[in-house]
Order: sequence, then structure tokens, then C-alpha cells
Amino acid sequence: MANRSHPAVADRDDPCTLLGLLEDFPEPVVVGFRPTRRRVELHVAPLPPDARTGAAGLFGLTADPGWSAVGVAFAGRARQLRSGTLLDDRSSAAVVVTRSGRCASWVRSGDDPTGGERVEGGAGGIVVDALHRILGLPSPGEPPSPALLAATVWAHEILELLLIDGSVGWEDALALHPGEPGAGPVGPSDEMLLEATRRFAADFDWAAMHARAASGAVPVHELTTREAAWMDATMFARWVIGSLPDPFAVVDALRGHQCHEVAGRLEALLAALDAGATAR
Repeated sequence: MANRSHPAVADRDDPCTLLGLLEDFPEPVVVGFRPTRRRVELHVAPLPPDARTGAAGLFGLTADPGWSAVGVAFAGRARQLRSGTLLDDRSSAAVVVTRSGRCASWVRSGDDPTGGERVEGGAGGIVVDALHRILGLPSPGEPPSPALLAATVWAHEILELLLIDGSVGWEDALALHPGEPGAGPVGPSDEMLLEATRRFAADFDWAAMHARAASGAVPVHELTTREAAWMDATMFARWVIGSLPDPFAVVDALRGHQCHEVAGRLEALLAALDAGATAR
């Protein structure tokens, strides 16, 4: 780990100001900020590479008690947070989280390396969760809806059948739904499918699942028991959802294989779940 220092800043809890101190680091790094009376010491280490995701290099790290904030600078692909749409495959980014939970970030396009704007709040994802956990803070926001997990699991099952058979009919897709929405000559309406999805999720509890994973009782895809224990239930939930295929990408794959009825029904379910989450 290398150490640097900068003159003390007026507001040591201002994440936008601390974010500016990362602009001299072009390589993927993780930084701890230790304020003193006259200076801000920067404790810098390379961001450990990890084949799972860039953020996984942060898993298990713990901040020194004297650090007021932690940050990370890295490069990669920029995607829209909600839809996953690829925005730029040559972007750089930096995020800072303070011990009070304030967060700031910037993302810069590879075509316009000077265009990044420091923005406080609004950032989310595994990197932001990991920086909170390094400081011993709870991950921000709420965990993904258990109903979204049910829909994502269903999309995963549909995708596996699509890859095997090259096509998926509505009756076959319906038989894969974990909530057993029923069949029959007409099949369930969109409202019945939504209710079956919520019914499956009714008894699901992220905190209980996280506790089982943290104890080693339940294995989790590409996650060690120690890493699961280091996470909190919210971050763990986001990791589990993120380890499954993006259901919107499954919709696109279905349409690419001319499975329009299944694609339309899955898309309608995802839209209904999103509308319900937004309403709350």
C-alpha cells in the first residue's frame, strides 16, 4: 500500500471534495482517507483483480478505524442502472463513501475523459454496497423484492429451456413458474401470474437466507461463506439477483427466437413488478 497526502480540506465529510483527490489515480485503486489537522492522508492500494466482477476485489476488506472515508477508482463498461443497457464500453469511474454514509461518484466516457461530473448521491450497485461494508455501514436502500427474485428465477428456467430446445411455448414456460399459477385451456391472466409470483415470494426472507449462507449452510454461486458473512442482507440479496441472467435480456432472447407470447408475458410481469415497487 502506498501513502500520499493532500492539504486538509474544509469539509472532511464532503464526498465530492474527497472524490477530487482520486483524479490522479489512472489505475484501478482502492483508497482510504485519514484526515489530520493539516493534511488528508491517502492510503492507496491496487484494486485486487477478480474474474467475477471488479467489485469482488473489495469483498472482505475492512477500513482502518482512523479512516473517515473510502473510495475506489476503476475502468469498465457503463450500463444504465435499471435496464442494464450498455452506455459505453470504455468508461472510467470513481466512488467515495464517508463514515456518515454520504456518497459521491463520477463516470467518464472513454470518448470524453474530461466530461465527468461529481455527483453526490444517486449511485448504487455492488461497488457502492462494498464501500459501505468496508466502513461497517449498512448497504443503502432496500433489498430487491422477493417477487423480483421469483420472476428472475423463472426467466432463468425459461432461458435454459430455450438454449436446449431453441424455442419455448407458453405452456412449457408456464410449467416452469415457481408459483404454480395454474394451467388449463386459457391459462392464467397477467393478474393471476403476478399474484402467483407474489405468492411464491410471500414466505421468502432475505435476512434468513443471508444468515444461512453466512453460516455455510447454503452455498451461493461464486461466493464464499466468509464473503457472505461480510455482506449484509441487502448486499447479499443484490449479489444473488445479479448472479442470475438479466430477465430483460431473457425477453430479448425470446423475441430473437420468435417466442413472442412468452416474451410478452414475461415482460408484462416485470413491468407490473416494477410498477408495484415504484408505487411503494
